[in-house]
This record gives sequence, structure tokens and C-alpha cells, in this order.
Amino acid sequence: MNENVKHAIANYVIGRSDFRSEKSEQYPDDTRNHRSASALRGLAEHILSLPDDDDRLVAIAKVDDYMVSKTDNWSPRRAVAYVVDRYGFDDPEDDHDAAFTEIAFAEFADTDELEE
Repeated sequence: MNENVKHAIANYVIGRSDFRSEKSEQYPDDTRNHRSASALRGLAEHILSLPDDDDRLVAIAKVDDYMVSKTDNWSPRRAVAYVVDRYGFDDPEDDHDAAFTEIAFAEFADTDELEE
């Protein structure tokens, strides 16, 4: 089931990339949206490249697998949405793996699913 969660997370990230692409067209003089859209595509590819037994995917799947299995969608917590929405926008050097770790920790901000 981790594979379903992995694809659902990547699809969420791609959706946010599409949003940034639209904003890039709306505001062509602001290069941050284009940069963010590109970075988000890279993040989605990175997530899809992770092994199904990646600890972060396993932890997210423990909580979110049921929801994903019923809807094929992933609805992250607000803290995760913030991390994804800002990815690549202000810092063109954002690191995909570090960002996914931040996403996983943000998803469990109120739980002890992941240990530091």
C-alpha cells in the first residue's frame, strides 16, 4: 500500500506544480512561480523514485493509507501544504530529499510516528 500513498503524495505535489505554472503565466515577470513549478516537478519525481519501504513513506502510510485507498487522493495537514506551496519559491537550491523529510515530519507534527 505504500506505493499508493507514494503516488498520491506525488500527485498532490504535481497539482501544486500545476498551480505554480498557472501563476507563472499570470505573472510572467515574477520568475519565482516558474522556478517553484519546476522544483515541485523534481520533488514529485524524487518521491516516486523512493523505495516503497522508505521510513517516511511507511510512517505516512500508517496514518493515511486508508484515506488514500478510498479516494486515491492525499490531503495533507496545513503544515505540509505550506512546505509544499513554498518549495522552490524562495530558495532555488531546495533539496528534494530534505523537503520530503520536512513533509513527513510536518504530517506528524501532532503525533510521535517519526522520531528525530
